[in-house]
Amino acid sequence: SIPFSEELTARHFKGKRHSINGFFQNAGFLEIWSSRIKSMLENDHYDRLLLTAHSLPTSRNGEEAYSTAFFAFCRNLANSIQTVKPIAGFQSRSKYGNSWLEPSIQKVIAGESGVESVLVAPLGFCYEHLEVLYDLDIDFSLYLKNLGMKYARVKLMNDSEDFINFLSDVIISNFP
Repeated sequence: SIPFSEELTARHFKGKRHSINGFFQNAGFLEIWSSRIKSMLENDHYDRLLLTAHSLPTSRNGEEAYSTAFFAFCRNLANSIQTVKPIAGFQSRSKYGNSWLEPSIQKVIAGESGVESVLVAPLGFCYEHLEVLYDLDIDFSLYLKNLGMKYARVKLMNDSEDFINFLSDVIISNFP
């Protein structure tokens, strides 16, 4: 069950609600990411394309479906890119909880050799916020710098026209 939906139920919300899940299974979402990544690859060389999503504590239900959907999306995206070696992992673990989804992006990078530059695509995020601007752009970029690697990040969708059109299509197709 979705935590937000659980919260609404706990608060006895009586209005209509409809959740839309599954951006990772949507061809339009794949096209947006593919286009953004290809644009970055046209302008510079990167040794690795690091695909990320927010990690989750493994104590909740649904982590396996989330992880499976993320890695399937990564494979589909890699097939559409085909110009740089893709690697994938989870980011932004909290200090709380004993066990989190693996592998972490730090472990993924540590397993690579001969890498001088990394292009990061935070696939689990649609707009820039703390987990992107701090966890990736500050903390993870410093981690890479200490390993002698250059960091770059694909620009997120935010309020871009392609993302707004995508959301519009998803909403229209999911509501009768």
